[in-house]
Amino acid sequence: MRVGVLASGSGTILRAMLDRRLPIAVVLADRPCGALEIAAGAGIAAELVERTDFTKSFDREGYTKEVVTALDRIVGVIHVVALDLDQLASGRRDLHR
Repeated sequence: MRVGVLASGSGTILRAMLDRRLPIAVVLADRPCGALEIAAGAGIAAELVERTDFTKSFDREGYTKEVVTALDRIVGVIHVVALDLDQLASGRRDLHR
């Protein structure tokens, strides 16, 4: 198993994953952030897929296609898994602990 990480912050969760020796294959971020620096320092493929629109009319589908394209370019074959976000959210909410 290889893990892809989507990040947008300081990299706290990424650092914790690396400390636990999870097999991180790629890190993508939607803005310049510390997680990209951590990935680079660990020798992990990383890419910025910058999101510049934070309005209600944000083209989520178009941005998702950009992310999938970046993943495909970096990692190769991609298996996209649909998650039930309501079910996911019903679990632990504070991921920083």
